[in-house]
Amino acid sequence: MQVECSACKTRYRVNDDSIPAGKSLRLTCKTCKSPILIEGKPPKPEGGPPPKDDPASLKSKITKSINDLPLIPQVVMEIQNQLSQMNVNMQKVAQMIETDPGITSKVLRIANSAYYGASGKTSTIMQACVILGLRGLSEVVILAGSEKVLSGKLSGYGYDAGDLWRHSLAVAYGSKILANTRDPGISSAAHTAGLIHDIGRIILDPYIGERKSQIQDYMEKNQKTFLDAEIEYFGFSHAEVAAEACRAWKFPDFMSKAISYHHDPAGSNGDLLAYILHMADHIALMGGVGYDDDDILNEVQKDAMSFLQLKQSDLSEILLKIIESVNQIGMG
Repeated sequence: MQVECSACKTRYRVNDDSIPAGKSLRLTCKTCKSPILIEGKPPKPEGGPPPKDDPASLKSKITKSINDLPLIPQVVMEIQNQLSQMNVNMQKVAQMIETDPGITSKVLRIANSAYYGASGKTSTIMQACVILGLRGLSEVVILAGSEKVLSGKLSGYGYDAGDLWRHSLAVAYGSKILANTRDPGISSAAHTAGLIHDIGRIILDPYIGERKSQIQDYMEKNQKTFLDAEIEYFGFSHAEVAAEACRAWKFPDFMSKAISYHHDPAGSNGDLLAYILHMADHIALMGGVGYDDDDILNEVQKDAMSFLQLKQSDLSEILLKIIESVNQIGMG
């Protein structure tokens, strides 16, 4: 079988028989030195359906695996941490970006996009730092670092390559737009949270794939969404897994909380960012910037509109801004 490094996407061929059933094999990528965890085939059941996973033990297993899955390059996390400091040394930030040629080229490409208004003006990372400013640079760096991982195909969920990436971009910019109307101070955090709000789907995808036929039957027979199926089969959702990933990557706690509640902001005790993510996600899905066959079943919570002080007529205007932003970035 073929395995792929989640960090640099280098592919390797591994003999299926070299991994005992029910066991896992840990390799080190020769290209970028990241760990690659390969799960062996599940042991054949002796008879009857396989036992249902214990939610606590499965969640523990998935949480532990997060540290072995460097979905966002370490250098990006280090740069984000540097940009969050009180006194930021822009020259040091520029040097950190330049240590990774892939990130460097993407930062320059995004900085020169129509959205950031530096088209043709930015040829060096230091210029990008000056032109974009702290907030703009933070946005661009996280975009550059997450593009590869969010652009992949998710076979378990049935998403084609690019589906999750385009939706994530839409929610990122929708969240930023909404934040600017309520609390501009969190607009940068809202953009980042929107971008990675569904990263739990990438982590859950292999487990969804193992139960694909049962999950599809459950959804079709009961008119349920993937979110419903996750809770039914695992006892937790991709939103909770994404929040665990955020904590593992040292994102601020308020971002982890908002991501955890982005499908149920009413349970967040009035968390503004949770409501913003929920509404941005809803607007993107209803505008066709989604990927689920069950989009029609996803409904906005009743109090979300009033909480965010939105009218129905505002939604189409926000959607147009979202689509324009995604198109201007040139990455959708």
